[in-house]
Amino acid sequence: MQIKLSDNFSFRHTVGSHGWYDLPPFQHEKNSNLLHYVFPPTVCDRPISVQIGENNGRLSIKLSEDPKDKERIKRGVRHILRLDDDLNDFYRAVADDERLSWIVDVNAGRLLRSSNVWEDLVKTLCTTNCYRWYHKLYYNTFFKQCKFDILCIYGTCN
Repeated sequence: MQIKLSDNFSFRHTVGSHGWYDLPPFQHEKNSNLLHYVFPPTVCDRPISVQIGENNGRLSIKLSEDPKDKERIKRGVRHILRLDDDLNDFYRAVADDERLSWIVDVNAGRLLRSSNVWEDLVKTLCTTNCYRWYHKLYYNTFFKQCKFDILCIYGTCN
């Protein structure tokens, strides 16, 4: 299965736009031009694994098995890579800004997304403030172990 790409699409910049590529059901091999994704099951099909790669202005999509609804997979790939988003207004807005004009030069600006809103919502909620929560837990545990009688970071050690 193949999809022709527009001239202003960058596979590398879309896949690497943020950390979604590192969270299941995505999988991305470092320094590769491949993205793996598992589309959820439907009434007609089992989960379908896809390998998406870009070559010569086309996406090449390899499927783990032939689904009954191939168009669903094609639509899903177009959706997760935002292939149908028109970024021309965005590119015009940033083209003259010396700090942002690189976005136009490399065709960046698209954000990788999941095949459904629920998956994006769960990922957003589960990854927001993880760094802060980790440090709160770490420091509160440290201060309790050291028996410091002070307020711990981000609250008390109760």
